[in-house]
Amino acid sequence: ADKYFEVRNNIIENEIPSLPSIIQSRKELHLPENSSDSWKFTIYLYHILTELTRLLDVSESSTAQLTTEDFDNLATFIHMCLQLGLEPYLHPDMWKNKCFSTVKRLTDDHSSDESNERLDLGIKVFSQLLLVKELSNYNLVEDTLLTYLAATFSHTRNDSDSLHNQLDRIYERFGEKYFQVLLILKGNQALPMPLQKALHKELMKRLICPNGFEVICKTLIKFGDDADEPTWKKSTAVFDIVGRKGHKREFYLAIIDGIYQFFHKCIKLKELQKYIETCVGSLSRIYSLKMTETSKKIRSQLVERLEDLCQPKEIFAGFVVLDNEEFREVILKMFFSFCGSIHVSMPSEILVPYLRVLCQLFSQMEATDLKSKISALIVQCLHNRERAELQAIINSLLFEETSSNLKAMHSRIDTQTVGTTGTSGEHKCIISKASDSSFFDASECLIQILKASNNNILTYNIFIHLFEQLDGRFLEPKPTQSDLIQDEEELTQLMSKVFRKRVAIYFSLSELINQKQLLFQISENPSEMFNICLNILRNHLTQSQHKTLNDDHSTILVLSVMKEFVEKLRSTDQCHEFVQVLVQMKARTEHNEVENQIDSILAALNHSQEKHFRVCDKSKFAMAKELCEQSSPHLKVYGLMQFIKLIRDEKDKETINNKHAVLAISLICLKDVDSYVFLNCIKLLIVLVDILESVVLEMLIAEYQSAENEIDQRLKIGDVIVKVVEGLGPMSYNYKNILINCFLRESTSNVNEMRLSSLSNLSSICRILSYQIHNFFQEMMIILQSIIQNDNYLPARRAAVMVLTDVINGIDNLIDFQEILLPVYKILLEIAKTEDDRSTRIHAELGLD
Repeated sequence: ADKYFEVRNNIIENEIPSLPSIIQSRKELHLPENSSDSWKFTIYLYHILTELTRLLDVSESSTAQLTTEDFDNLATFIHMCLQLGLEPYLHPDMWKNKCFSTVKRLTDDHSSDESNERLDLGIKVFSQLLLVKELSNYNLVEDTLLTYLAATFSHTRNDSDSLHNQLDRIYERFGEKYFQVLLILKGNQALPMPLQKALHKELMKRLICPNGFEVICKTLIKFGDDADEPTWKKSTAVFDIVGRKGHKREFYLAIIDGIYQFFHKCIKLKELQKYIETCVGSLSRIYSLKMTETSKKIRSQLVERLEDLCQPKEIFAGFVVLDNEEFREVILKMFFSFCGSIHVSMPSEILVPYLRVLCQLFSQMEATDLKSKISALIVQCLHNRERAELQAIINSLLFEETSSNLKAMHSRIDTQTVGTTGTSGEHKCIISKASDSSFFDASECLIQILKASNNNILTYNIFIHLFEQLDGRFLEPKPTQSDLIQDEEELTQLMSKVFRKRVAIYFSLSELINQKQLLFQISENPSEMFNICLNILRNHLTQSQHKTLNDDHSTILVLSVMKEFVEKLRSTDQCHEFVQVLVQMKARTEHNEVENQIDSILAALNHSQEKHFRVCDKSKFAMAKELCEQSSPHLKVYGLMQFIKLIRDEKDKETINNKHAVLAISLICLKDVDSYVFLNCIKLLIVLVDILESVVLEMLIAEYQSAENEIDQRLKIGDVIVKVVEGLGPMSYNYKNILINCFLRESTSNVNEMRLSSLSNLSSICRILSYQIHNFFQEMMIILQSIIQNDNYLPARRAAVMVLTDVINGIDNLIDFQEILLPVYKILLEIAKTEDDRSTRIHAELGLD
């Protein structure tokens, strides 16, 4: 024994020359008499290791620093302690793990109780050592932790409270390394069942610790090894652990909280966004287990902030329901959850009750990246619905203001966008004043979303469903079980509902039918559309004795659609029946436009039948249309001039029947950079006002207000509106309401150029209308006053002062508005005295005069 100690002691002294004062002689220790020399020397080593731990704890609180050489020597000593103190007493099956396969196990006869006592001593010594802060990053810490945990679970009393408390402290120190070691040990399939259960229990416990899910993600998922391998595939091991069936209820509920905690962290930190699919996939895997409580918890945490939009905690004006950071987190969380890889995405059925809320958010937002993500969410949710369910959702969304199926955002919540630059901006949802509640047009919102998306199948399915509604049975009030005699309020509500449904259908169909992708899909498989058209027309024929204005509108719309597919119709089995129905309708109709539409279709069908036998000259309308579609400016100009001649001078029936198509052509030509094309487009638009009336200006205003168009194009459209109104002259008075409301609305835009353009156009419109704007005077004064006082954009303020001065000078009976004029007078007086800009001062002085 003495010789053994002497050899070993010399090794220690040679390996750790910088720490000789710690080593004490064997005689100062109380060593067991009946133990082997190796165990006696192990106790001697433990004594030295305890002293080292104490000195390292002291060095943490002092300015003393251990050198790299000290740590290298210390690592050698610790390795010796592991070999002699812990490894010989591990469970025999622990050695079947490949991590221990190269270590030679010492033979030492001892009982099971004695092994546990020796393990107990070693575990206590290393428990203290592992908590030393200075050792957290030294090279041997993984091997030390591996052997330490293997020894801990080899101990028969591995379930004591004190031991678990010690493991908790070590987990807090090492986290990711702790998980790595735990997974290495658990990977040993040769372990007996009690050991496997103990390791599994420890792994599950650590998973639901704070940041436990984050740690296991960083442990199991390695990025950079295979850049082409998707994240969801790399995350399979994590999915199998957290989403496996058979865990306790408490585990699932706790791990859901941990996943959401890491999910929110990944959304905020760019460097962690690579783990987002792992978070979503884990939630999706747990949700697929169809456990009532866990599914409810996942849903509630996913949409809890949408619930706040339906039922805000407070409803006083100015209360912020969602600030910018919260709003962004809500939208991104839903986008990543439902619009990611199909292998991990959450089922979109969760979003169905909140479709109206998402549409309302979309309609209130400026064009930003978050708005496009909301659009993608809505499209994804609608696309994944069965046909019957999709139809029910569309009916609830478009035709009902309130529905048990779709929740609605609180009427006083307003989504504000500030600091818009490109596709970025800050959003917040606040409670507005009761008088400022915004109007939500579901049909306009849905059409914008469908136009912007590339989901042609969804657009086709919605179009077909809405087209089927043109059957008179869907557009008339449904009989109720109430008395036939209804009071005025009930009748008003009933008629309002019917009218809203008709407007939504007509608007949606007229917008969608111009989509090229939709027309292509219909032309590829026209039989479904032809059958629907025949059913609608047959129904109108059978109900001809009860014919209404609504029937005429529906018939015209159906016939307009059919004209697009005359060539396809000729080759179908329904062609002969369709011609018979058209002939019967023509004989019964009293509506000129219906008769004109029928004539043009019948003529086209006859033309198609003779097409293969003789070459017919193209109609004047077709020739003008082809000219406008050419790329050369001079050909476009000639085509536009032909349209003007056909409508104004020749009253060409085909051209007038296709007046909406001519309007669409003129709007396309407006985008041409050639000034001569631009001027002739304006002339054509003025002519179209005679036959389309307010539709022309409404279309131009819609283009002017559309955030999807580029700013330059919108400014150009503003000039077109003014020039069309100038061309109309006194007739423009009939449209003053939509014109003034348009430019007043856009004068509050967040875009500087749009505010300046709107104010300039407003001034021109007022001048053209000879300042007959008394109904708008008060509202106009309030808006102009706000711009003058609060706008930081000098050209806009200058334009507002100019408009204010022009209106005051031009309007009659100014004395009738004396209550409003006093604050206006004070503003102009202040500008004339204090304004730095000379032009603004001059306009203010003219107003005072």
